[in-house]
Amino acid sequence: RFWRSYMTTLTRRRNQQRAETELIVKRIDSVILLVTLGTLFLVPVVFSFSGFVAVFNELKVVTLHLGASLIAILWLWQIVIPRMGSSAARASGSSFDLVLWIGRDPARWLVALMTVWLVSQTVSTLLSPLPMISLLGAEDNRSGYNLYDNISLFVIFAVVAAKFRSERRLKLLIYTLVASGTLTAVYGTSQHFGWDPIGNGDGQSRVWSSFGNPLNFGAYMVMSIPATLAAALMSKGDRRHIWLGVLALAVGFQISGLWFSGGRGPYVAFLAALIAFGGLGFAIDRFKALGSSGIVFVGGLIVAIVVIVLPATQDDTGIARIISAGDGVIGIESGELDEKTGLAARLEIWGNAFDTAAVWDTPEDESTFNTALRPVFGLGPDMFVYSYPLVADPGFSTNLVDHAHNFGLQALVEQGFVGLLLVSGILTTALVMIIRFAHIMKKRSGEPDIWVVLVLAIAPAVVGKLIEMQTGVSRVSELIMTFALAGALVAIWAVVSSRQESTEQSDSHSSTLAFSLSANATSTVNIIVALLVTSAALIALFSWDLRRTIASLNWSSAINATSDIERATGWFDAQADAPERPLFTNSLFIELFNAAIDQRNLGSEEDALQLMHTARNLLLDFQERDRFKRDVQINLFVTEVTLVQWGQSELSDIAVERSESIFRLYPAYLSMLQIVADRMSILGRDDLAETYSQQIKAAR
Repeated sequence: RFWRSYMTTLTRRRNQQRAETELIVKRIDSVILLVTLGTLFLVPVVFSFSGFVAVFNELKVVTLHLGASLIAILWLWQIVIPRMGSSAARASGSSFDLVLWIGRDPARWLVALMTVWLVSQTVSTLLSPLPMISLLGAEDNRSGYNLYDNISLFVIFAVVAAKFRSERRLKLLIYTLVASGTLTAVYGTSQHFGWDPIGNGDGQSRVWSSFGNPLNFGAYMVMSIPATLAAALMSKGDRRHIWLGVLALAVGFQISGLWFSGGRGPYVAFLAALIAFGGLGFAIDRFKALGSSGIVFVGGLIVAIVVIVLPATQDDTGIARIISAGDGVIGIESGELDEKTGLAARLEIWGNAFDTAAVWDTPEDESTFNTALRPVFGLGPDMFVYSYPLVADPGFSTNLVDHAHNFGLQALVEQGFVGLLLVSGILTTALVMIIRFAHIMKKRSGEPDIWVVLVLAIAPAVVGKLIEMQTGVSRVSELIMTFALAGALVAIWAVVSSRQESTEQSDSHSSTLAFSLSANATSTVNIIVALLVTSAALIALFSWDLRRTIASLNWSSAINATSDIERATGWFDAQADAPERPLFTNSLFIELFNAAIDQRNLGSEEDALQLMHTARNLLLDFQERDRFKRDVQINLFVTEVTLVQWGQSELSDIAVERSESIFRLYPAYLSMLQIVADRMSILGRDDLAETYSQQIKAAR
């Protein structure tokens, strides 16, 4: 009797523990959902309103990193906790066969390709001439290409693919896209009419809304408009007409925002997305059933026309941008890059980018091993900007080209042929999935069910964005939703596709890529991975994101200081807290340089020398992290020449050596080289002045 009572009590406790563990797991799952949707909504919407932080897009990047870190941490511990609290879970081991798992399932191919792509970027980062730059990024406003950003974007893709496999969650994803797209569209439209109370986007000929760049704003509209049209098919009941009216208004503002952005690439991508929307409807025999979407589109088009023709502070550039689309191609062999726009500028950049990928030059000499691996793994994430000037056509343009304006070409240069093949495989697999969706949905008779609607909301948006990426400059602001929609394709496939192939594959023999882990090994690995990821994520958030954000807040506060002393002190403190930020270091350098000149003119030679040396030391410290940054090198050269003029002759050889480095690193920027050549006589090197001038003349 005692033993029976003991076992009953023990079973009750185990059941209670299991129930508590399941409750914790469910709550973690709900938090992951909220964090994911919140991150997807905030990243395109948030920015440095009213100069809140020093960098316009900083809050977008920080939000992405924070959201992805929380998702990864919560997700891993959601896996670990049941194994820690349940003996049954601990007792079970795990086995996995990669070949059988992938099989002929395109969704799993997409997951595998995305995973291998992230691994290849990691290898490329390790081989980079500047590994820390490739890991964390070089410029404050150039996001989406360093490894940290791509890890965060991969987490977004993975969580949507794995945890949004239900009608409710996918609908929430669509509503998030529609809501964020409509909100940013309304804000962008208000900028066109000269009203921007929280930013500085008013008075621009091409609006950028909360994105900071018209191309990124237009690219987001390319995704949000098809999703909004598909949302019309979710309307049922007596108040259906109210829902359709609201969506028509939303589409009207989104089309207006796209028009005012003036991006010809997004214009073409938008048309492609519309064609994909109608084509899918036709392919699945539901074209006639898409009447609600047609009503919303026609209503939205009418709203957009009314908004567009209203008088505004800025002239409408949409018609002019369309008419002039081919003008830049004429005379493409002549003229500076600064003078070229649209396709003409892109053709020149693409040609130079292909040349970069043909020679794989880096700013400094490297080992034979690294040189041999350049075609395989590329120059390294965020390294395009450093190698491009080495092969670009020389000119007096001051335009700093930091992107290939083509996602695949960017991948080729920075990640090599492995990166290009993986990106091509990802795009191809996504398109194959969309085609397969059409075949699957065609078999569903009657009116469009919710899964047909979800495919119509996501697939055309993906098609449009993939086309836009061929000429655009993708950033975190719209890449996050791109990765989320790719994950949604996987999630939908898991629900609607036939599992016959998977059933057949389950009877197959194991492949050479199969492995298994014992129960204890599985639990140990899960815990170690969870601890490592948690530690790495928290270290990155606090040592990188939080530190830089606090410094950025302090910098912005110092700008509004009431006295020069408070302003200078605030800037020095902010720069000391985040010395790797180009904005802080360059801005402070300019202030110190100009102050030194002023003091020299006032006769305070000692103070002038001290200020000039302080300015130079700022750049020397920055050079320790990024020794190839163009502005830093030319500013250091000018500073050293100035100090030589002021009697610091010991810096003459250093300035000469730096001049040689500038001619080696930036042969495409003739205006900068001319600055160097003009100052060589000050250093007593008329021979070099003549040599440099001849080089510049020959390069013209």
